Amino acid sequence: MIFRIIFLLCIFCLFITALFAQNQKTIDSLQNELKSNISDKNKVDIYVNLAKQYSESDSLNSVKYINKAIQLAEKADYPEGKIDALYQKGWLVFSLGYYPEAEMIFQQMIDESDIHHYLKGKGNGYNGLGSIYNYQGNYEKAMESYFTSLEIREDLDDKAGMASSYNNIGNVYDSQGNHEKALEYHLRSLEIEKELGDQMGISLSYTNVGYSYFYQNNYEKALEYHLKALRISEVLQDQLGIATNYVNIGDIHVKQGNYEKALEAYPKAIEIAKKIGYKEVLSNSFTGLGGVYVEQKQWVLAREYLKKGLEVGQEIGLLASIRDASKKLSLVEKELNNYRAAYQYHLLFKEMEDSLQNDELTQKVTRLEAEYEFQQEKDSIQNANQVEQALLEKDIEKRKVTQWAAFIGLVLLGTLLVISFLFLRSKTRSNQLLTIKTNDLKLANEEILMQQEEILVQNEQLQELNKLKDRIFSIVAHDLKAPINSLQGLLVLFEGDYGITQEEMLEHFTRVSQNVAGISGLLNNLLYWARLQMQGSLELSPTSLDTSVYVEEVVQLFAEIARFKNIQTLVKVEANTPKVYIDPEIIRFILRNLLNNAYKFSEKGGKIIIQVTAIKNNQVKISVQDEGVGMDESTKNQLFKDFVKSKQGTDAERGTGLGLMLCQEFIEASEGQIGVESELGKGSTFWFTMPQIENL
Repeated sequence: MIFRIIFLLCIFCLFITALFAQNQKTIDSLQNELKSNISDKNKVDIYVNLAKQYSESDSLNSVKYINKAIQLAEKADYPEGKIDALYQKGWLVFSLGYYPEAEMIFQQMIDESDIHHYLKGKGNGYNGLGSIYNYQGNYEKAMESYFTSLEIREDLDDKAGMASSYNNIGNVYDSQGNHEKALEYHLRSLEIEKELGDQMGISLSYTNVGYSYFYQNNYEKALEYHLKALRISEVLQDQLGIATNYVNIGDIHVKQGNYEKALEAYPKAIEIAKKIGYKEVLSNSFTGLGGVYVEQKQWVLAREYLKKGLEVGQEIGLLASIRDASKKLSLVEKELNNYRAAYQYHLLFKEMEDSLQNDELTQKVTRLEAEYEFQQEKDSIQNANQVEQALLEKDIEKRKVTQWAAFIGLVLLGTLLVISFLFLRSKTRSNQLLTIKTNDLKLANEEILMQQEEILVQNEQLQELNKLKDRIFSIVAHDLKAPINSLQGLLVLFEGDYGITQEEMLEHFTRVSQNVAGISGLLNNLLYWARLQMQGSLELSPTSLDTSVYVEEVVQLFAEIARFKNIQTLVKVEANTPKVYIDPEIIRFILRNLLNNAYKFSEKGGKIIIQVTAIKNNQVKISVQDEGVGMDESTKNQLFKDFVKSKQGTDAERGTGLGLMLCQEFIEASEGQIGVESELGKGSTFWFTMPQIENL
């Protein structure tokens, strides 16, 4: 028996040595081919192949050959070669956790492939985009991108590409919880990879098949496939594959209650992930290791590793890892009697869980699959009614927050209507202008060129407006969710036993009130912005008014916030200050926003000074000075220039940056100026000027 085992071990070692030698032989062969007399285009293809060979074992060499391929392809006017090199670059950047940069690279591939009619590059680009959307939890976009890629690859009869697309579609189904469907696609991919003899592809398919079995609670099968994938990854020196499969093996051992083996697997994954910089694997490994210590009731060790997993997950925006780590941390802090921390982690868990719920997206994904299979296999949709029923049941469960949801929906709908009106109005004007230019054949060439330039300017304005719309939606969706989460948190406190005192409960009620007040300010600013966009310019109604009256009025609005943060507010009005000529609503709006920022960034126990003085050139100057956190030069230079997302205040107050942008526009329309003086850690002074009534 012992001799048989030794014989089998020898055969396995020979197999590993042969595979490794084959990979090195491929690299040596490609490098030797570079020395021969070949065209620049052939050199580009070899550089791309070398980058691929090095991608999983030596990222520095991979980057070197990618850059060589791009430079030579541009010089040789070989766009297809450049696009292939960008594909390797996109995956390398993606594997290191830099998702926004990878998304830009894959989108660049698609754009350039459209220009040069390079279908393979376009299919690869959509495949890369799908992977990014999948990791970000945007399953609708992920599935749409993957099916687009699959259709292109099937038209090209690209077997390797089809296998990759099948694997990726299966990953989305796994993320959606449809693990039987996922297993079907992973096995399709595995069949093609075995037909092609691609060891790297076989390893990846083994890993994905293991995932599907794991999610179906078939842990024996899952372990079998992950061990197969691990062996091939070790032979190919695929560090990402090795680390990923160690994490999966650790997860399986935890499910089987074999914690000692799990404690062996996770550290191996952590060591490789730290060395190579694979942050996603690192986050999952830390979270998994912390989960083992939770099972063993080693609360301090559990908290240490779960916090590490949460920090890395937050760094790269990995929602599932943030959700899992925060859920376990809530339990750990509760066991350690840290009820406040347990409550905060519970809120974070609920926020991530809400973000990852995709019932509506599941319906859209099912519809996409049905459209694809109708064209390819003439299958029919059978799950629509079940999904609609699930959505209905979920809607019933959320009756408690119906009024909030309706309110938020009305705000979003109103904002959408404003943006849509602007788009339609601008597009109508552009179309009318184009019709006039087309029909007027007697116009000179120079006039036609000028008109074309005007159209380009209008298109740029439309694009800028579209970007602004996206940013507004992002802010509204983000900031309006805060009071709902706070209310949900209060419901949790009522229903659960977290040991919260009446005083702490009152503090949470106060924070909910602050969130609602912040939303009121946001809606007010949005309404001003919408009115400005609808009118195209400000319609002011200036009049003669006493500034001190309006200063006192606005100060009273913030009396409760000043009391809560124990901030002393001083108003200094210079004697005989002349009246000013300005729209009353405008001065109220400006004072509200400047004072809101002063209280927001002031520490508790601080002081705010409001001064009103007459200055030269027949102007009146109002300044709002605080002793808060201040700003560095970079932040100060960004103010008033663009729509910049505001940072959180000293008591976690939220903001959008929209208010300051509107303040500048309103003041300049009133023939005044606005400015800021600030130093990091030493507070800020915002000021603005208005014309005196005597000067008019």
